[in-house]
Amino acid sequence: MLNQWYFKVILLTITSCVKADEYISPPEWRGLSTMSYDDISSFVRTPSIITHMESDRFNRTSILLYSTKNFLYSSDGCVTDTIVLDAVNSITGFTQSASLRYVFVVVQELHCVKLLSRHEKHYQSFVGKCGSAGFQDGEHALFNRPYAAVLDAKDRDKLIISDTHNHALRYVDTTTKMTSTIIRSDIRHPQSLCWHDMQLLVVNKGRYISLVSWAYNGSVSNNVLAGSKTAGDTFGRFSDARFRAISDIAKLGDDAYIVVDYQDDVGKMKLIDMSKQVVGHVCIYEGYSCKRTTTTGGFPYGPRSLLNLEGKLYVGAYSRIFAFSQSQYYPPLCPYENMTVYLKPGQKETKVELVDGNIISLPEGSYVMKKKAMSEICTYTVNVTKTPLTKRITFSAEYEVECSLVGADDYSKRVLETVLNHQKNKLQSIVCELDCSLSTSINPYYHCNGRHLTVHWPTDNVYVLGSSEPAVLMDKLRRHLSKSNVMKRLELFVLSNRPALIAKERSRKVELLTSCMDTRKKYNARLNNCISDK
Repeated sequence: MLNQWYFKVILLTITSCVKADEYISPPEWRGLSTMSYDDISSFVRTPSIITHMESDRFNRTSILLYSTKNFLYSSDGCVTDTIVLDAVNSITGFTQSASLRYVFVVVQELHCVKLLSRHEKHYQSFVGKCGSAGFQDGEHALFNRPYAAVLDAKDRDKLIISDTHNHALRYVDTTTKMTSTIIRSDIRHPQSLCWHDMQLLVVNKGRYISLVSWAYNGSVSNNVLAGSKTAGDTFGRFSDARFRAISDIAKLGDDAYIVVDYQDDVGKMKLIDMSKQVVGHVCIYEGYSCKRTTTTGGFPYGPRSLLNLEGKLYVGAYSRIFAFSQSQYYPPLCPYENMTVYLKPGQKETKVELVDGNIISLPEGSYVMKKKAMSEICTYTVNVTKTPLTKRITFSAEYEVECSLVGADDYSKRVLETVLNHQKNKLQSIVCELDCSLSTSINPYYHCNGRHLTVHWPTDNVYVLGSSEPAVLMDKLRRHLSKSNVMKRLELFVLSNRPALIAKERSRKVELLTSCMDTRKKYNARLNNCISDK
């Protein structure tokens, strides 16, 4: 994965394109994830604001299926077809059925979901009593201002609906219309929905994104991923980021998503980097200068909905849909990572090759180096140290489980890694909070012997050997861990075993483990040294 993305949008007139030779990025943006798009064009004009977009998989001559507040349209960018002439008030979302013959249309102000036939081009009632708000499961379900709908990633005949004013996620069997409630706690005004593997990203009240996960025994958990209940406009770590009013979220790649944060007629596109767990900037260009997406910046046409499709980002705005075409990767202005060089035993200084190719000799210490990149003076740090070893705060747990079943096949390994990463998110939000940071460069790792599975979740809280231990922080983390249910058990699914395996916890702790400063190497306890991870 690229260490840094650069998201560049050159804001142009619709008919002309002038590409800048240089770009200028504010210093505080360095280190945040970014992505590059090189061209912007008008895809289609619309009569009103775009509320939702999807790839039109029913009509092969069309590209987009999109909704305004009153109508659904299909367009290839040149010819636009109104799917149905009957106006429906307050369409906020829709999704296509598994067969592609129908569209489930969410009508927020009528508190119901309608069914649209693509062949017959007319609506019929589906779930909810149109015109009546309430909360009720079963065959005669009631909703209160539903917002969005997605098909279940595990069962395409099931529909998940965000029931905003009931503070709930609802589950609908599309064959029987039976409705049940997935979750109605720890969730606030759920709105836009987007799948992240087998977990569901949910926009809560427009101010934060939570991650809903399903265990194999059917239990459901919901944890805050990025943002908080307090509105704001802050970038950086998920725990530090703040949003004002997210109107939509779309997937860019395996670990990257984009949101529109909308406030006071200004829509700001922000990058959600799952791998680094940071919210990054979107840099919008006017000519040669980068316009910051702060309270006065943003895309001036009022973006409200997003769709990433075949290398293009479609942005639905007030009176048109824009298409951003992706170009080549733009290296970051300051791509130079810090360097660490180790002295050999008895060595007083060592030779270091700098990023500009020069070789110099340096004794033990920390040195700030500079190099010009285009119009910027970039800095990076060279650390010369005697030892490659450090102490890293690590959460550890032992579980009782049959090791022959754990990681027995590729599918089981992927499931185990997903479960461990889910536990990692819970550790960050419930135990660490703002006191520590689970590592973004080292994944949770494990080993199994007999019936004992040992798992480690490393943090990025690292201490040099010989320094005093962070006793106060360690005690605080141990207290948080003992009061929580995090790590108490793992629910694992393997193809050769039904139902799910329940790995019972034998012990859990917070400890300082010896590790390698160079994360590409592993610590060998027998040699008391770092070796290449091959």
